[in-house]
Amino acid sequence: LDVVMLTHFSGLEEVAYYNVAVPTIKTLWGVTSVLFIALLPVLSEMIAHNKGSLITIGVERMIRYIAVVSFPAVALVMVYAREIVGFLFGTDFSAATATLIVFAPAALIMTLYKSLSTVLVALGDTKKIAQISIAAIIVNVVGNLVLIPPFGAAGAAAASILSFLTLTGFTILDLRRRIGIGLQLKKMGIIGLCTLLLAATALLIKPLFVN
Repeated sequence: LDVVMLTHFSGLEEVAYYNVAVPTIKTLWGVTSVLFIALLPVLSEMIAHNKGSLITIGVERMIRYIAVVSFPAVALVMVYAREIVGFLFGTDFSAATATLIVFAPAALIMTLYKSLSTVLVALGDTKKIAQISIAAIIVNVVGNLVLIPPFGAAGAAAASILSFLTLTGFTILDLRRRIGIGLQLKKMGIIGLCTLLLAATALLIKPLFVN
């Protein structure tokens, strides 16, 4: 859908830039998602034995682990976006750097969604997943209509991020209602602060490694 709308509004050159950024980040979130989806059998067994408090603790811990792994990965991709594009696709695609930076948070957001949606599957709430997916599609279409004409590939990436946030946000809200997971704002804040320090350090040492 993104590619079709991007082709219509901005042309094939912007599609090429989009297709540089998106597969790169999808590869990253695919790797991180596999690590946490492996928890599904454990969660399913807990649910089957009605271990409600353990499920909540397990999901909250999983969210923290995802943050610890994904926050630094996203930060480093954003700092070294131009170098990543140049290394993987060549300098001819350097204009895709902005799109990669905009799309980089998808690695965190979609790892979180894919992992938490497995919990909804384990809870047998596939109807809710379908409803959330429809809402995300609507957000994606509207976002593309608004953002692609002025911003091209970066606009399409931003629209995708908005739709991913819709998926993840509604999934978290539903899990808060069903099993009472907490937002863990203090712990997320600490992880976020450490990530900012990492990003700042990466920016400072970048000139030592990049001409």
